Amino acid sequence: MRIVSCLAFVVALVLPRIALASLSDDARRATELLAEKGAVNIERRTVFVEEGHPTAIFRAGATGCRVAVVLSSRSVSFVGALGAVSPPEDTPPQKTGGPAPPSRRESMAGLLVMSACSQPLMAAVTMASARGALEILTAEMPAEPTDFASELGREVGPTAPRGDPGPPLLPASLIERRRRAEERARAEGATNVLPLEMKAGQGGNGELAMRLPPGCHRLDVMADASASESGVVPPIDVDVELRGVAENDVLARDRGETPDARVEACVA
Repeated sequence: MRIVSCLAFVVALVLPRIALASLSDDARRATELLAEKGAVNIERRTVFVEEGHPTAIFRAGATGCRVAVVLSSRSVSFVGALGAVSPPEDTPPQKTGGPAPPSRRESMAGLLVMSACSQPLMAAVTMASARGALEILTAEMPAEPTDFASELGREVGPTAPRGDPGPPLLPASLIERRRRAEERARAEGATNVLPLEMKAGQGGNGELAMRLPPGCHRLDVMADASASESGVVPPIDVDVELRGVAENDVLARDRGETPDARVEACVA
């Protein structure tokens, strides 16, 4: 059993900067490539998605082809399913030849391209990693697009056999990790950084109530563990769930198997 003796919170009021500059650059490059290949009516949106949460993609049309290019960081994994969603209620009926069963495909190096010709594009993208930002581009094209991987530098080469990674690395001290989180928040434009502490229960769980002012907030949650009787420090796994008090609804969660967790939410 992992016994967490102390939890440290770093609450930062930040500007809503979600996508990294490099990802935004790739999205702009993908937009240019689509235009060069004859795409029209190109639309782009950015979403921040957590593991298991699907994002719907819909593009109407019955002639030509519709394409969706989904981009993220190379280390982020997600899954797309064509035909996994229904069109919006206000969409006029279109001749599609009947719905096809969902076609599942996985991202490669943070890139996924899906297309549908002579019918609407209906798809859903589900995050497989703990969380990540997605750049979603949709467009209309005269024909199915060619592979974007090489043109965007997202090729995947041969990989070595998976070996034993060994035991997890010991994290830095709680004080050092908190200092880094505070510096990172300020470097990313945080206007107010507030450290908080709480004691977890014997089972390693607990709740902390806080009042957040209007704006966008990031909560970095870190834990320190007490050593066992033999002097061994057990591995630390912090899971965080941010809930609203009024409706008890989940605003954000992080269930990654790491000693640090992060959630972000905007409140009015």
